[in-house]
Amino acid sequence: MESGGGMSSRGRTPINASSPRPNSPISASASPAASSSNNSSSSNNNSSNSSTTTVVKRVLLLLSLILRILLWPLARLSSIVFPPGEYDGITNPRNADAAARSFVAHFNSFLDTSNNTTAAAAQHDNNSNNNNNRNQHNPFSDMSYSKTLTEAKRNSKPIFIYLHSPLHRDCDTFIRNELCHASILRFLNNDNLVCWGGSVHSADGANVASMLGGVTVFPFVGLLAVNGGNNNGTNNNSRTTIDLLLKLQGAVSTEELLTRLTLSLQHHQSRMEEIQLRNLQRQEEIHLRQEQDREYQETLLADQQREATARRIEEEARESLAREQEEKERRENARQLKLEECRRKLREEPPMGGSDVISRIRFTLPSGTRMERRFYQDDTVEAIKAFLVLYLEEQNSHIKNFSISTNYPKKVFDMEGDDKERTLKEVGLVPQAVIMIQDLDA
Repeated sequence: MESGGGMSSRGRTPINASSPRPNSPISASASPAASSSNNSSSSNNNSSNSSTTTVVKRVLLLLSLILRILLWPLARLSSIVFPPGEYDGITNPRNADAAARSFVAHFNSFLDTSNNTTAAAAQHDNNSNNNNNRNQHNPFSDMSYSKTLTEAKRNSKPIFIYLHSPLHRDCDTFIRNELCHASILRFLNNDNLVCWGGSVHSADGANVASMLGGVTVFPFVGLLAVNGGNNNGTNNNSRTTIDLLLKLQGAVSTEELLTRLTLSLQHHQSRMEEIQLRNLQRQEEIHLRQEQDREYQETLLADQQREATARRIEEEARESLAREQEEKERRENARQLKLEECRRKLREEPPMGGSDVISRIRFTLPSGTRMERRFYQDDTVEAIKAFLVLYLEEQNSHIKNFSISTNYPKKVFDMEGDDKERTLKEVGLVPQAVIMIQDLDA
């Protein structure tokens, strides 16, 4: 049976009370006094309108308070004469749970009758083709719709909805013949499905009927897909969306009901598998991009480290080269200063003759090379050292550190200590002498 109604509304053309009227012509020669008078009159009118509006608001507020006071006894009397029903109050979760349990008990009454009838038929004929319901149990949840919705969302399961109208003649028959049929019960007891049933005479059932678009034809069967949760229940606070997969209104046969439910559930499961596959592919793509980004970052870091190492090595090489250059320049400057100092300390070689003021000294190098030079007898040992330094430098000799000594008598001269400032005459190197040169670095 289907009931319904129609409403018709007649549109009205809105009238804009504030539409401006055509302006009356005003003489361009109006005096300033007339303009001032008009402005003052307009200001007085606005003030008067504001005062009137305030008075009207206060009067309306007073009237509403008086009506509340007058109607309060009537409201109390109506609550006593017409007390709320057992399952009224959508905001009361206990009433909604009680309504669900009441429907479960109502369904069990038909299920027990069906089981007893099937058991009697089986005892009468063991070869009967009747379906056996004894192993089937009531698939409907004894919780409110909102709790059932939360459970379905948490477990990512669709919801089978049955709306029962106690005053409809086909509803009890539908429960007895279709919903209590073994094939339908097997389908509804599927682990991948959550079932909820309720009477439209309860607040919870009426709310579900309104949510589904105002159900007016009974019995009503629906299959809902709840989106927004996940299998592990870690996203229960996400936004919930509900898709209506199947909507059957009115009495239908068992075969048609089972076929429609099976096809709808299979289509939904296929769609969910596709979604899960796309999500898996998306996650794999994200993981692949993350791996690529990680490898890129590692490669970039390695390149940066290599570049930093190369720059450090290059900088160290430049610094080392600069230090070597500075050290070379320092040594060269020191050598030039040393040669310059030796030139200052060494006088010109005296001329031949004058044996009483000249000392003739023969030098023997480690290589066996001999040379001879004349010195003044009042020259110091330091002058001999200066001569040898200049000589070895001119000859590009490898000898840098050396000492001098005589064989007869055997004596090693301390050119940096006591013998440095002593004259040749004081150390016995006059009128002639043979000095041996020893390479201290050899």
